[in-house]
Amino acid sequence: MRGTGYAALDTEVRNLSAIDQGQTKYAEVKVAALAGFLMAKAAAAHGRGKPKDWYDIAFVLIHNDLGGVDAAIERTNSVFPNVLKGPGKTWLTELLANFAETNSQGVEAYATQMFLDHPELDRETLSADAYLAVSQFCKGIGLS
Repeated sequence: MRGTGYAALDTEVRNLSAIDQGQTKYAEVKVAALAGFLMAKAAAAHGRGKPKDWYDIAFVLIHNDLGGVDAAIERTNSVFPNVLKGPGKTWLTELLANFAETNSQGVEAYATQMFLDHPELDRETLSADAYLAVSQFCKGIGLS
């Protein structure tokens, strides 16, 4: 297994379907669940520092299927109660630093991509959304 292993420690099964030569095919696929994805992505962002990683984290915090930032906090605290012990603290501290100001690189990455995808949205609002989501998440898991 590559990576930190967090994605494998928090999984869920998703039912997918596709049309293949006129017939609907179904499959159950095991994927990283919310907390596993967030921790794996935080580790990746720490190692790579690519704008896409910062965008992905903010997007998932805001738009996840469980209901937003509060759900992400609850899930992360439940699945990884000791997340701030060991390397997770370093990754999450860096995450917070990259969203510390409304013009930080993480905030800019989220706002830039969302504005490209949705030019009808207000860029300042997008920046504020990313800043607040990451700040709230980090505070909610005990990082201040």
